[in-house]
Amino acid sequence: MGNKREQLRAKFAELEEKKKAMEVEISAIAQELNSPGPNKAPPVGMKGNLVDHEGFPRADVDVHAIRLQRNRYATLQNDHKGIMKQIEELLKEIMALPKEKNVSSHPDSVPVPTPVKVKSTSEANRGIDESVSELVAFLWVDRVEPGSPAESAGLRVGDRILRFGSVRHLSENVSPLFDAVVQEVGRNINSPIDVVIERDLGRQTLHLTPRQWSGRGMLGCNLMPVT
Repeated sequence: MGNKREQLRAKFAELEEKKKAMEVEISAIAQELNSPGPNKAPPVGMKGNLVDHEGFPRADVDVHAIRLQRNRYATLQNDHKGIMKQIEELLKEIMALPKEKNVSSHPDSVPVPTPVKVKSTSEANRGIDESVSELVAFLWVDRVEPGSPAESAGLRVGDRILRFGSVRHLSENVSPLFDAVVQEVGRNINSPIDVVIERDLGRQTLHLTPRQWSGRGMLGCNLMPVT
């Protein structure tokens, strides 16, 4: 049974990595299509016309490139729906497994997304110290890849995350855990994210910068929910 559980967890982690990569690419395409064109021309967006009033391809934009981006965006959206369905079915299978003995004493438990609430950046930046005593760990670091942004930030296996940028655990059922964290990463590519962690009964703030590196993903670590 333990081997089955580990296999399902490994599959869950693999699907999460794929989902995160999709969401980063979706966000990048949307940002580019919704950015002003040359000479501050209005953005074409997802549905803007690519022909002029005479019916000819617009000369002020790269029509071919935009069509490719739109097609890629649509493909990613469909793939994202598919992978979310796989994750949903996998979680059902994991939840159906008998609970391990003493599971409550180990953070390596069933990876079920936990409700979180996304606060505005201004709220998050008012000062971590003012509410750090109220923060509750909702993620823990399962793996850190050598040379990754996570390693550079000082994250270690076993660190428990109390706040990830503007994301922290609350009782309200507002937003799925992983979606909120992925959105936070997508909004802060190449920009540092304040991550409040708990380690050896002490608390500290690390600065994690999502970026492209030689490995997979933007962080180079595996995060698991605390249950």
